[in-house]
Amino acid sequence: MKTISAFLVLPFVVLLAAVSLVAVGRTVSADAINVATRDVAANEQAANVDRDVEPTVEATIAFLRSLKPDPALQEKVGQWIGQLGDESFAVREAATRGLLESPIVPMKELRAAADSADSETSIRAKRILEHPKTIA
Repeated sequence: MKTISAFLVLPFVVLLAAVSLVAVGRTVSADAINVATRDVAANEQAANVDRDVEPTVEATIAFLRSLKPDPALQEKVGQWIGQLGDESFAVREAATRGLLESPIVPMKELRAAADSADSETSIRAKRILEHPKTIA
């Protein structure tokens, strides 16, 4: 098995993000992609993070799926989902905004919330799932 840097996975991630943005009607310039790639590459080299990943599509996908977000952020995201149906409008709005701005999107939990008997929770979860920033 060859050792490749997570930097080699980056072009796939950047390409996926660009394709996703184009699919929702946003344009992405080549310069923007190059700048993002260069910035992440610099951070990658500074951190010197190497992973033992075979250079195949399957291994790359498995590696990306193995990455787990910060447990504190996962907990916060779970709280926000629970707050989508809160009695307070301000709490519901803050939860919606938090989920839209979060770097992780808990698709399974949002889909369950979209099927909730609580109409406010269901409507907000569906809006988040349909939002252009939300990539499955």
